[in-house]
This record gives sequence, structure tokens and C-alpha cells, in this order.
Amino acid sequence: MLLHHIITALLVAVAPAALTRGGGEFSSSPPLLDALCEPECSHQPVLNQEPDEDPESIETVEDLLDALESADADLASFSAVVKYIKEDLLLDDVQERRGTLYYRVAPETAQRQFAVLFTRLRFGKEWHDDLKDYVFDGRFLIERLHQEHQFFKREVVRPGETYDPLSIDGPFPLPIGQKKADLLRRFEATLLDPSTEGRLAGNYHMLLTARDRSDDDRLETVELWYDRETLLPTKAVVTEKTGDLSTVELANPARNPAELDQSVFSTQTPDPLDGWTIEISHLSPEQGGLGHSQKPRPGDDGQ
Repeated sequence: MLLHHIITALLVAVAPAALTRGGGEFSSSPPLLDALCEPECSHQPVLNQEPDEDPESIETVEDLLDALESADADLASFSAVVKYIKEDLLLDDVQERRGTLYYRVAPETAQRQFAVLFTRLRFGKEWHDDLKDYVFDGRFLIERLHQEHQFFKREVVRPGETYDPLSIDGPFPLPIGQKKADLLRRFEATLLDPSTEGRLAGNYHMLLTARDRSDDDRLETVELWYDRETLLPTKAVVTEKTGDLSTVELANPARNPAELDQSVFSTQTPDPLDGWTIEISHLSPEQGGLGHSQKPRPGDDGQ
């Protein structure tokens, strides 16, 4: 949860976007319509999409959860154009951000890592440029503000522990490969009718409702959509107990793309002589991190 709150707090003041970065060229038009519109106006290719499960075999929510639990068996990397919308009930504020999401299992450590490269923010009808990166390397979360030349690096997972940034508690709740038993322990799961319109037509549609009604759990519901053939996540809508809404929508997903710029996952500290302000913080002995000391799953080494 700490990572989610860090990201959410940071994103309140930042801007995502459309850009040419990390091995893929994205439209520089403010709405990024080439990627986040109906299928007929999308010009980005979908790469290396291979079905993980026979769609005909998924008829119940139990079937879907079983399929999703193993859907990451051969998932080494993943990228997509991302649209992030945060609706703050208290402030009556809605912000929309655009950018690119990258995910990989690091070959040298088996740590799950992500990078989100945001460049544009929309308030009302106005789009603003603001190039900012958020990268999680399995241990550290970095925030890189290019225009301001500011770099923040925070330790959020202790050495020897693991954390999945795409879990329900992550900054982008797009669970794939998450244990069915873990989800059902925390949520009631319902398989809804497939979407019938737009880019989500035919997608599997699942609703998770929190069992814990106490304040210990910030989540009320999580609504998820998955591509019917690849089981890649396409959209998530999170409703918190405060009434705040967070929406993550993915377009042009690429599963195990042949070319993925590994430099997007870099958490290297920039040179202060280049004008950067740098802040690095570590977990104190008293602070709890996000990670879990647990028996690693096949393919993990627990680092």
C-alpha cells in the first residue's frame, strides 16, 4: 500500500503523456488518439500476442481466476500505452495523464519491475507537457522530474524480499499471475457480462468487492478487464472507501516484445554537476517495507 500512496501522492502534481521513448514511437498530439481510441483509429501494432488459455474454457469467475494465476508463466516483459485518471471526491478534482507503461521480470534477479513514463497532464480541456518518470526496480522507487532536474530515490522493499508492482495493492492494479486464493481471501469475485462496445468489446470483465469493511483496507471495489485471447489486462477501475476513483486503461499491449529498451528501467542517479537536485532515502530498521519474505514461485529466486 505504501507504494500506491507514494505514487498517488506524486501523480497528483505530475503529468503524463505521448512521446517517442523507450523503443516505441507514440503520437505527440495532446489526446494521444492514435493509441487510446477505438480500434479503427489505432495505428500501433500489437506484438507477440499468444493466447494463454482457450477462451471457450472460461465460463465462470473461478475459471478466469485459475487462468489468470498462470497467465504470467511465460511473461518476461510487457508494454502498453497507458491512460491514468484520478478522481478526487473531496477536492472535486479530475486529472488525466497519458504515457507508457513498461513491465519486466529482471533476468538477473527475477524481480518484477515497472517503469511509467508520463509526459502529459489534462486539467479540464487543457493539456500540459511535463516529462516525469516513475521506475520501480524491485527495491527502489525513483521519481525523475526532467524539467525541474529533480531526482528522488526511495527504498520501499528490503533486500531479500519481493513485491509485485501490478498486484491489487500496487500503483497500477493490473493483477496477472496473482494467486487465486489470495484474491478470494480478500475479495468476493464476480464475472460480469463481457463488454460490448469500443476497445473493450469481448473482454473478460470481473468485479472484486472487498470483504473487509474496516478502515484497514482502503479498497472498496476493483473492476478489471482482460483481453479474451491473451489474458493481458486492458483496464482497471479502483473505488476506494473515500469514494475516490482511479482508472488505468491500457492500449496496444505488447507481450514479450522482441525489442524493449531496457534503459527505461534504469534507476541510476544523475550527475549533480549537470544541475540535478538529488534525494536518496533508505528504510530505517523500524519502517516496514512493501516486500514479502516468502517461498518464491517457480521462476523467482526470492531476491
